[in-house]
Amino acid sequence: MLPAAFAQDAERVARFRREAQMLAALHHSNIASIFGLEESEGALALVMELVEGEDLAQRLKRGPIPVDECVAIARQIAEALEAAHEKGIVHRDLKPANVKLTADGKVKVLDFGLAKAMSADPMASSGAHDLSQSPTLASPGTQAGMILGTAAYMAPEQARGKAVDKRADIWAFGVVLFEMLTGRKLFEGETVSDVLANVLKQEVAWDLLPPVPAELRRLLRRCLVRDPRQRLHDVADARIALDDAIAEGSGAQEPGPRLASGAGWNRLGWGVAALLAIAVAGLALRGRAPAPQPPLYRFVLSAASGATIASGAGSSAISPDGRRVVFVGNDAAGQQGLWVQELNEVQARPLAGTEGARYPFWSPDSRHVAFFADSKLRKVALEGARVDVLCDAPEGRGGSWGRAGTLVFAPEVAGPLSAVAEGGGTPRTVTRLEGSGDAMSHRNPSFLPDGRRFVFIADPGADVAEGRVYLASIDGGEARELYRSRRAPVYAAPGFLIDAIDDRLVARPFDPVTGELRGEPRRLDQATPEVVNTQDRAASVSDTGVLLVPSLGSGRIRIVWTDRRGLRSREIPLPNERLSAPRLSPDGGRLALVSNAGRPDGDLWVVDLESEQASRLTFQAGSDNYPVWSPDGSRLVFQTARAGANDLWLLDTRGGGERSLYTSPLAWKEPRSWVGNRLAFVTGERETGFDVSLLDPGQPEQPPVKLLGSRASERDAAISPDGRWLAYVSNESGAAEIYVVSLPEARVKRQVTTGSGQHPVWARGGRELIYLRPGNVLTSVPVDGGDAISFGPPTTLFPMPRATFRGGGNDTLFDVTADGAHFVFLERDDQVGQTLIVVTDWRAQLGEVAP
Repeated sequence: MLPAAFAQDAERVARFRREAQMLAALHHSNIASIFGLEESEGALALVMELVEGEDLAQRLKRGPIPVDECVAIARQIAEALEAAHEKGIVHRDLKPANVKLTADGKVKVLDFGLAKAMSADPMASSGAHDLSQSPTLASPGTQAGMILGTAAYMAPEQARGKAVDKRADIWAFGVVLFEMLTGRKLFEGETVSDVLANVLKQEVAWDLLPPVPAELRRLLRRCLVRDPRQRLHDVADARIALDDAIAEGSGAQEPGPRLASGAGWNRLGWGVAALLAIAVAGLALRGRAPAPQPPLYRFVLSAASGATIASGAGSSAISPDGRRVVFVGNDAAGQQGLWVQELNEVQARPLAGTEGARYPFWSPDSRHVAFFADSKLRKVALEGARVDVLCDAPEGRGGSWGRAGTLVFAPEVAGPLSAVAEGGGTPRTVTRLEGSGDAMSHRNPSFLPDGRRFVFIADPGADVAEGRVYLASIDGGEARELYRSRRAPVYAAPGFLIDAIDDRLVARPFDPVTGELRGEPRRLDQATPEVVNTQDRAASVSDTGVLLVPSLGSGRIRIVWTDRRGLRSREIPLPNERLSAPRLSPDGGRLALVSNAGRPDGDLWVVDLESEQASRLTFQAGSDNYPVWSPDGSRLVFQTARAGANDLWLLDTRGGGERSLYTSPLAWKEPRSWVGNRLAFVTGERETGFDVSLLDPGQPEQPPVKLLGSRASERDAAISPDGRWLAYVSNESGAAEIYVVSLPEARVKRQVTTGSGQHPVWARGGRELIYLRPGNVLTSVPVDGGDAISFGPPTTLFPMPRATFRGGGNDTLFDVTADGAHFVFLERDDQVGQTLIVVTDWRAQLGEVAP
């Protein structure tokens, strides 16, 4: 519990929160974790990891520690300091009372950085005054005793009140090591002043040391140098010296005990306190329970690993051996890539070379991960992180790796599935649906145990509320329909297909030999996140029965305004946590949004930015999505599925009602931009993928004109303010790049980006084009218009906020005012992204026995 006076200082509490959040990202097996700062009725409490055992100060009351045991403890303290220093965190208050010793010989260092966090002075350098405000939180005692205990381990520069760095921790490390070897404090005195005076002047009593290896004595002398310029500079060198001391003192003896890589599930997130309470309640009820339930572990990967896990379809997968999770995540700089979380470890690690990765899936031996990036299907080895390109995949949308050495995957947004050998090569088409020409896209295959047959889901186009699940083979032939579902199934041993009905996982009994369903779906205990479309997977399953279920983070959505430097100028809370796709009106006074994008109950909303009032615009059944303003701001054109296919409708925002604008048998029509009498919209077609067409909303009886219809996919169309140019994204080069063509006939074409880009938006009267480059970095290029358009060098503006809410599909991620001076995003109140729920053996819920 933090002192009441502390809690009443709002500025100090705010600073402490910032420091505590930074410290909470510090995860190491030798460091006691900080989980969060809780507030209740005006009282503040810091939630920390519970470490059983005595602290080093209690152990030293029984006398000196044997040299070999002492070196083992010191080595683990050095590893903890090394991990913190690598993240720029200095302990500032290392002492025996801040070192816990567990019964199995493990060491935990407590209270990292709290001396700075607790300081009353925001500019403090963590000198003597600061530490007097930072008693050891894990030990009771008088204030005078706490100050005295702290002073004895201060570095000389710290005692003088000067600025400190990691070398102050190295001094304290040497003092603690000396005390462990001798059983006596190095610096003592009756008062704080006496102790500090001895720290500054008293000679070290080297004769008190017992017989120790020469390397250990040299290490102590290098740590206990009063001039920080001459002192040991890096605690990693201390760790190496301890290893040398062990080798010198005992020949082939291994270094001191190391912590096991896993430190317990209860360290994996800011919500751990609540989860521990649930666990305690479960233990209390165990005697009355009819049968033990399978363990359910919840952990927030973003808090545990430092990465924010991406939301949406296929962003995570459990390995076949059930030992690790791969997920798509963003690091602190907003760079997207693959991360791997070992289930018996606390911290995830990024996989090098996977920047921009999407839809990861595992090899059968759990040693490789396949993924899509830069219009290619790639694979990365967990050991060595070698990345290989397997084949082209312009718009990859999920895959599966079979035991026969073949990968089946969706290479495009629309169209059939392809197969390629695990060594790479030319892919071949493996699915076709005779008599089902309206089937738009085949997604998310899942292999059966034979490694040749697989199940997948297809979007029938005319019925967005339900997809069709098929059984197919890499050997070809017609796919056979099994049943209808809103979610893509995954095969699970010993014989089930797992998908979802409504918001609950179900296991469908399935014979993998005959390919036949064997009974009614059986409900599981786990809920599923809200679907973005009918083809998302509901879960991921290992061969060993471990179930992984993504669960979207909750929290309110707010509108965030920034200037061109990314500095926030305004925030507006929204009433609905499911709003997405912000589109500014031409006058900048209103914001159109989508609620429940892609769902049957999706509707349009508008926010008046002056009054901050949000209003719902559509109320009909059927998904409404992708609003686009008319040039005068009086109408919105939008996509709706209320009549079956995704058609274009018009809505009068002044209360004039709504009507159909354009209908056709095409299942996908997505409005993107409206300037003058031209509306640019994207269609999805089986043969050519995404294409761009133009329509005159004032003359809907005239058929639209297809502007771009190559074999590549063209999307994210944006008409320039003068109506003469259209910017769009195409994968024709093998990567997603931004191009500009002239209107109305695309006779002139220019390439804008060369390192990938998406979501182009015009500003400053068409003299600037703003887009996102890899890493979600907002970028601007100047535009010289005229008959021969040209572009200047790109300028980096700022990275998208890490917690920016991202919807599915081609949702708008940001918008910009006409003058380019301000940007608008949507952001969640929480900062943790997506949660992954792990169930150790889902089969226990059905009374099944593991094979």
